[in-house]
Amino acid sequence: MSASHAHLGRVADKLGLDAPERHALWAARLAEDQPAVDQLYGPEGSSRTVRPPEAHACADETGSDIGLPTVHPVAGSATQCVRAAVQRCADKDVRDLNAIVHVFAAEALSASEELDERISTNCAIGPLAGRLIAVKDMVNIRGHVATAGTRVLAGHAPATEDAPVVARLRAADAILLASTSMHTLAYGAIGANDAGPVHNPNSPGAMTGGSSSGSAAAVAAGLVDIALGTDTGGSIRIPAALCAVVGLKPTFGSLPVDGVLPLGPSLDHVGPIGRTVDDVARAFAVLSGRSARMTPSISDLTGVTVGVLRGYFYDHLDLAVRHALDGAIHVIRQLGGSVHDVEIPTAYRTPGAMLCTLGPEALHSHLDLLRDHRKELPEDVRLRLELGMFRTGEKYIRAQHVRDRLRIEMDCAMDEADLLLTATVPVPAPRLDARTVQVPGATWRVGQALPRLTAPFNLTGYPALSLPWAHDERGGGIGIQLAARPHQEDKILAAAALLEATDPDTRLAPSLHNLRGAGRALPLQREGFSEV
Repeated sequence: MSASHAHLGRVADKLGLDAPERHALWAARLAEDQPAVDQLYGPEGSSRTVRPPEAHACADETGSDIGLPTVHPVAGSATQCVRAAVQRCADKDVRDLNAIVHVFAAEALSASEELDERISTNCAIGPLAGRLIAVKDMVNIRGHVATAGTRVLAGHAPATEDAPVVARLRAADAILLASTSMHTLAYGAIGANDAGPVHNPNSPGAMTGGSSSGSAAAVAAGLVDIALGTDTGGSIRIPAALCAVVGLKPTFGSLPVDGVLPLGPSLDHVGPIGRTVDDVARAFAVLSGRSARMTPSISDLTGVTVGVLRGYFYDHLDLAVRHALDGAIHVIRQLGGSVHDVEIPTAYRTPGAMLCTLGPEALHSHLDLLRDHRKELPEDVRLRLELGMFRTGEKYIRAQHVRDRLRIEMDCAMDEADLLLTATVPVPAPRLDARTVQVPGATWRVGQALPRLTAPFNLTGYPALSLPWAHDERGGGIGIQLAARPHQEDKILAAAALLEATDPDTRLAPSLHNLRGAGRALPLQREGFSEV
């Protein structure tokens, strides 16, 4: 046994996790990750004061006093819609997606019948009345077990109450239809677990991304209107981009994470995924306790300044993604927006900061599970948890210095920009069997590539949204990402709604029009529902 292996063994033994047969594996992965960790040690030194991660309280006053448009289902239509959706979930093509863990058929039918009764008697209804929702299988739903993508948790006692985010959706008269599949313990960007990978509804054979894979796939397949996801390094926005739906990671701390299985507590967020910006805006208004308010609509981007993130965010983009982003910049200018380039010099340290922040936090969150059930966990998740043993306290503190500097630089960028723009994911949806991806100037593991552009906004806690913008040749989604200062989700949503309304045929450079794919989304039939 080498000295290096002996050291790893001593560290693991102190935590009750030593496994000599894994020493070589640990050493190899640590060596592979070392260049990213080395980037933590920059020229500004280590004398900066570390600010702990900020938990931002929900800021009601930033909303606009514009009422939510009311949804008016006709009598019986909510029940009809639920019955149709339950039947759809039983279809083979839907089951083959592996997006749904459990369908709450009886409960959804009961809720829809009660809603229809209230509508027939002209009782008040909530702002999400009749909207079908799904919830990632790590969020508590009363009477059910959240398994977080692993059989290990299946034997736990059912939750005695809903997580607050679920309770708020129910209170707004949304109908809970199903729980959704996910990457095990939310610790992975691929979207796979004990039951296999979740399949991309728009691109057969392609990844959905993760970890909120089933939530994005259920929305993209038309099974539900809105799904809850969680986002620790991009887990809402990555699958939203690859599945061509809308995903919002709100400001850190603005939505409660009580009743949600933790992964990295200083990075964890909860947020909505929807087919449209309007769906996401409605859900966010309810989830944030602002159900009487709605994002205002805007007719153009006059007076809006958009900072396009270059350098780290632009240098290693797949050609199709780069053309899509360039097309978005062109459309923003056409809509009257002012565009200028922005550099975030510390962004290149993001991979190291994530490794040395999330690694120790995830190990702490799941140490007992790793001790007792490590052989039952998928190998990729087990390895990530084990590697957290070797991300030292000094490296963790160094990563927090980097986070602090990243916030400062983003604040400076926001002094001259209302919004920041980048791609969501640097590559189109990889094939399910892909292990690496190539981009100009780099080859990465898939798990490194997918969160590369989303993770900086987890480190800072800034709100960010993925908006579907184009498709690759197989129908997989290519998303653009809009970010703003804390509690400025309204700015993001208003701009995203305007961009969403543009003609898809005007979004790409001419050379990329032949890459557009038709996809095969499965539309949810909503007979009897109308909006005013």
